[in-house]
Amino acid sequence: MLDCEQYACDALCATFDWSPSAIISINGQIPVDYLLGTAQDTDTQYSDPDAIYNKIFTTIFGDGSFTSDIHNLGFSQDQTIFVFTNGTTISIDNKATSTAFANVDSGSALFNKIDLPAPGGPTAESPDAAPLAISELAGFPEALSKSPDGTTAAYILPDSNVGVLSFSAMDNEDDSQTQVINDLLDACEIAGCTKLIIDLQHNGGGKVFAGMSAFQQLFPGTTPLLAQRYRDTPMGEYLGKVWTTVSQLDPSNIEKAHMYDALSAVNENGESFSNYTEFITPQTIWGDNFTAITRRHFNPITPSRTERMFASEDMVILFDGSCGSTCTIFAQALKSQGGVRSVAVGGRPQTGPMQGVAGSEGSWVLGYGALKAEISELPTAEALFKANDLEFPSIEDVPSQYRIVTIDPPLGKSLDTRGRVNIPTGRYLRWD
Repeated sequence: MLDCEQYACDALCATFDWSPSAIISINGQIPVDYLLGTAQDTDTQYSDPDAIYNKIFTTIFGDGSFTSDIHNLGFSQDQTIFVFTNGTTISIDNKATSTAFANVDSGSALFNKIDLPAPGGPTAESPDAAPLAISELAGFPEALSKSPDGTTAAYILPDSNVGVLSFSAMDNEDDSQTQVINDLLDACEIAGCTKLIIDLQHNGGGKVFAGMSAFQQLFPGTTPLLAQRYRDTPMGEYLGKVWTTVSQLDPSNIEKAHMYDALSAVNENGESFSNYTEFITPQTIWGDNFTAITRRHFNPITPSRTERMFASEDMVILFDGSCGSTCTIFAQALKSQGGVRSVAVGGRPQTGPMQGVAGSEGSWVLGYGALKAEISELPTAEALFKANDLEFPSIEDVPSQYRIVTIDPPLGKSLDTRGRVNIPTGRYLRWD
């Protein structure tokens, strides 16, 4: 272990006429051992120890997990005892509070208390993680351009030839992300900047196409590779047959991008599938069946520049381990297609490699609710079949255990998104 010190944030951040003392033990343990051990037992976001360790501490992005969810499962003793290098000892009582459960005196009362869905229409599925908006970051220079929600900001480091693009999320709903990137490129050209830092600290994701468009602005003329597979199930095959036929009968349906529609996607080489069978023929991976690798039709943006501003060797990605979801897609494109190198900061106080991407990796988030939405559209598809004198496939041909129904689950609509069928599958992220 490296000789690093931990401090209480209140002591380190306050202004006193004395120097703060480092913490030398917490509940009799070395601080690193106590913090990491406790966090690993309770963290549900990361599996990587360096990312978990970074998450513990208060940073410019906000409070760390030590002051929030690290104690969700309770405490091992009545007090938390801190010992400092100056000999000071502080004991803090551990207390738990209970949620008000007045009038909850039966199973039905409990159900009504916590599981009734909110009134109103269906909620749209988010394609990715919710973005974290950040207004001003301590230690950063004044932004030369910033999106209204603060998720994208551009800087030029003082007295340098280095530009910085800081993404706390990938969000381009109103084209503001595109504008910020253009503003930086224009400013860097005027200032003669030759280096670029792409800051992805604390970036948990965002909108997939926002990540793709950001890559295209930095690498004009290069189409980002966004590939995925779907699980090949009897229900998936049924939907695929229906929606692929619908797209053959009405090509305008392709734009709706139904997930098992072979015509709304292309193969890994960017070519159309010759037929439905080519798309759906099962490919077995670790005992599970999947479709062929597919890529969605991606309408590329028209970058304001036709030439790259920065060479790959003059760009670097800055990670802190928290990169996840769309952030990983953006980072992978920068790395594999752009040849951009990366640096990861923080982590456990030890030498050795650290993983920059420790969040969930994958493609578009498609919840159970998205499948239900496709089921609800089947009557429209059936009408098109009948209009063309075609027999509509019967959903009864799908084995009952694989059928998806549109009625609400027994514990409320929230289970559409909170059900996690892949929890027992273990680690699926490779070391990167």
